[in-house]
Amino acid sequence: PEFRLYELNGTLTGTRPAEGISYPRPNTAQVVGDAIYYVAGPGAMVGQVVRRVTADGILDLEFTRTQEPGLTFAISGDGAHIAWAHTSYAGGPPFSQLWAAAIDGSGATLVAQTDTQDAIDEFFVLEPVEWLDDGDLVYAWQVTGIGGYILFFGWSSLYRYDVDTASTTAMVGVAP
Repeated sequence: PEFRLYELNGTLTGTRPAEGISYPRPNTAQVVGDAIYYVAGPGAMVGQVVRRVTADGILDLEFTRTQEPGLTFAISGDGAHIAWAHTSYAGGPPFSQLWAAAIDGSGATLVAQTDTQDAIDEFFVLEPVEWLDDGDLVYAWQVTGIGGYILFFGWSSLYRYDVDTASTTAMVGVAP
C-alpha cells in the first residue's frame, strides 16, 4: 500500500509508503502540511500506533502505541499537538481513555476516561474529533457495537476541552 500525491490538475507528484494501514475512516488518517498521519498495525493482539510519513521518512509516535484495536487520533492544524484515544474491550464493557500532548509526546495529559459512576452509558467510547484554531480540543463519546453509525458515520456527542484550564464543556452532550 502507498499514498499517492497529486496536483489539483491530476498530475502524480509522488508517493509515500502506507505500510500497516488497513481501514481508514475518520480520525485514523490525516494530512497536516507535508506530513501524512495514519493508524498503522493490524489491531488486536499485535498493536496499533500513529505513524507519521513525510518525504524524509517514517516515524512511529511510540507514545500512542496500544495493544488494543480502535486507536483514533487528531493532529492540530499547525502540527504541534496530538490527541489520541484507545479502548480496551477485554473482560466486559469497554474502558476508554483520551490523551493530549505535544506532537513529540511531551506534556501528555489524560483528558477523559471511562467512569462507571457518570451518566454516560457503558458502551460509549472516547474519540478525538479535531483541534480548534484557539488550541482547544473537540472530542466525542461515540457509541460502539453494530448499528447505523457504521454505515452512516456521525458523532454521538461533542465536547470541548479547554487545554489552558483543563476543563470540559458539553457542546452536544450524550443523550441519556
